[in-house]
Amino acid sequence: MTTTSRTTDDLSVPADTLPTMKSWPGQQHNDTSGGHAGGSRGREHGARAWRGLLAALVTVSVLTGCSSATPPHNVRASVTTQAPTRTAANAGANTPVPQPISAAPDPASVSGLLEGIPQVPARKRNGDYRRAAFGETWTDDQDAPGGHNGCDTRNDILNRDLVDKAYKSIFSCPNAVATGILHDPYTGTDIAFTRGNQVGASVQIDHIVPLAYAWDMGARDWTPDVRTRFANDPANLLAVEGKSNQAKGDKEPAKWLPANTTYQCQYVSRFVTVLRAYGLSIDTPSAAVITKVAATCPAS
Repeated sequence: MTTTSRTTDDLSVPADTLPTMKSWPGQQHNDTSGGHAGGSRGREHGARAWRGLLAALVTVSVLTGCSSATPPHNVRASVTTQAPTRTAANAGANTPVPQPISAAPDPASVSGLLEGIPQVPARKRNGDYRRAAFGETWTDDQDAPGGHNGCDTRNDILNRDLVDKAYKSIFSCPNAVATGILHDPYTGTDIAFTRGNQVGASVQIDHIVPLAYAWDMGARDWTPDVRTRFANDPANLLAVEGKSNQAKGDKEPAKWLPANTTYQCQYVSRFVTVLRAYGLSIDTPSAAVITKVAATCPAS
């Protein structure tokens, strides 16, 4: 896309993936909740997200190539409150759905968050970014965790990140979330999700490291398979409020951070973790912002 390209989703768009995952410096939350009924809810949400982060990142280790093909989202069955069991025919390689992140990282290494990440003076846009360079949107035919499991990436992430869910079977996923609640990390609010052409846009899937930013920081030199994996890697994907996702677009940390300050520490930590795992660079202004945020993160 162009300089205003987005790496969002909700209704029928893809996600992100990782090639070789290394250990990463841990991260914590800040202090204030945004848009919730009091700080305790924000802290509770932050703690829940922290406990979940490490497990999701650990799943992104053994990486290979991938291809593309995402069928249309044609609803064909009824709603249930339990996820339907996948059959052998739609189980693909029987890769499990990405699991909720559940372990807190080590806060002691927050100060060294950017260690080893190459820096460039500024983000340089050459105008050659194309979303198609990262493969079919939300394709299940790729090698990231959760790939080849019978559900497209978008539905995998909705299933991972929402709670109080009911399900329906659709063409691209036998256990697609029909309704649910998102504890949105970007705003600190709860958002009701209902699958549908317009109503479903209230919850979208964000690439924490935007695809266009990754392209500018080195992904243009990757193979198509690695880019497709990156676009569908659960470690770089998050279900969030649609309006926040649209406001972020493809902005780097120097130009955008979550309004929910409780989540900013975790956000910059995940951002850097993905950069390190894929060998991407960071622009100096964003490195300065990340360093400033990391300095505010509590030690416990």
